[in-house]
Order: sequence, then structure tokens, then C-alpha cells
Amino acid sequence: MGLCLYVDERVLIPRPETEILVSAMIANASARPGGLRILDVGTGCGNIAIALARACPRAEIVAIDISQSALDVARRNARRHEVFHQITFICDSIEEFLKSDFCRARKFDMIIANPPYIPRRELKRLPADVRQEPKVALDGGPDGLRWIRVIIDEAPGHIAPGGHLAMEIGDGQKSQVAVLLEHRGAYGEITFTRDCAGVDRVVTASILS
Repeated sequence: MGLCLYVDERVLIPRPETEILVSAMIANASARPGGLRILDVGTGCGNIAIALARACPRAEIVAIDISQSALDVARRNARRHEVFHQITFICDSIEEFLKSDFCRARKFDMIIANPPYIPRRELKRLPADVRQEPKVALDGGPDGLRWIRVIIDEAPGHIAPGGHLAMEIGDGQKSQVAVLLEHRGAYGEITFTRDCAGVDRVVTASILS
């Protein structure tokens, strides 16, 4: 997305695939006049929140991460790109944050997430350079869908009608994610977007009015 970001051992290194996720939400935001409230789940180095803030100067963004160390990196990057005033950084898990008074007091127009989605059994088979990154940013539970399930289940209660949920997902998870979204009964149009390798990498879903 044209951003130069600081990263170190405290955060996951952003991958090109995440640009697809961000681009989808920027396109969605451009169709919405006025200000936007956006929640970035698992912000890491802040790449998603910062890219959205730069593209949408009137957006108010809440960026959460369970790692305070990761948030320190995200704050550094937000200051570097002069969007710190647009982003509220909060250290919390997605489960606890969605129960908080802060979250209950507002609705978001978009929830965007690049959650951990690698099945736990596959972590040891990852390339050596990836295994050096924070495990908490990779481990998606036994089947890779632990946090995706939480987000799909909880997001509708925190997104304004007509708003959107967007997530990056793992290779081979499309069918399971589609079933989870459909069974939740709160989502309208569901769209999957492929990355340059032909993998269904990003899912977006609208919230029913």
C-alpha cells in the first residue's frame, strides 16, 4: 500500500495478501459519504489501521491487540505516518473487548481483521523465518478457525446495519468460513476474493438491516 513500516520480533511482518483486504475496505469506504467508525482486530504493527486512516482521513479507527508490545510498534508507525490522532489503540482480546462498555457504547461501520488462522498442527511445518514471528499472531487453534468463529459470531452486534465485516482467511478455509457466516444468519452478501496465487484469501460480508 506504499507504506514504510517499522517491524521487529514483536509483530507479524505484513504480507502482500493483506493489501487485498485493505483495498476491499477502502473501496467500500469510498462509497460511504461522511465519517466512518472502523474496528481493526489484531492490529499488530498497525498496517491495516494506518493504511485505512491514510486513505480515509475522516475515519475514526479503533485498533486492538492482545499484545501490548505489538501496540507499541503500531503506535510508532501511526506517529510516523501522522495518523495517530485518528486511531485509538487498545490492549485487549477480541472476546473481552466486545464485552466492554467502550465497545457497547458504539457501533462500527466496518470490522476488519487479519486474525491468526494457521491450524496449530501446522505451526511446526512453517518456514523457518515465519516460525520466528510471534506465535500468538499465527496460532488459529486446532483447525485454524478459533478466532474467525469468535469474530463471525460476535461482530453483528457491533456493526451498524449495512456495515461490513472483512477478514483475511487461510488457504482451504473458504467453505468452512462460508458455512459459519451463513449459519450465523446476520450476514447478507458474502464475497470471497482470491490472492495472486489463486487462493480465496479475503472474505467480506454485509450486515443485514
